Amino acid sequence: MYNALRIDTDPTTWELSKAVEQVPTSGAPVVLPVSHPLMGNLVLSPRSVGSAVFLQLPPDTHGTRPNGVLLPKPALYLPSPIGVDVHISPPNYYTLAGPLDLAALQADIIAAIDGGTFLTVKVTLGEVVINGAELPFAVLCRPVI
Repeated sequence: MYNALRIDTDPTTWELSKAVEQVPTSGAPVVLPVSHPLMGNLVLSPRSVGSAVFLQLPPDTHGTRPNGVLLPKPALYLPSPIGVDVHISPPNYYTLAGPLDLAALQADIIAAIDGGTFLTVKVTLGEVVINGAELPFAVLCRPVI
């Protein structure tokens, strides 16, 4: 059983809310609930990932735990060479412009991955353009206060 994931060149170790028994091997997008360092749903595109490392972390380092990241609004995290960093300003995740349906946005991201199309997402500071053909993963974060 695997309870953590590292993807491509993003150094973040994502703790999975629910352990997985098998590594995804198809090209279809996979949704994995994550609990750390951000909480939400990680949409993984196996077709676009160079490497996805599924790990079994020791019990004392895994589990839902406070991470100090308070998100008053939904947010989007995209792959970054420095990983999740809450100490930079602005942080390297994007607060989504509302009103917003996270389930609908997740479906739009999956459709962009499946179709290899572009998707524009409104964020509070502008817009993010996602190339579904190249995107290895995205994390849709629920508000945490």
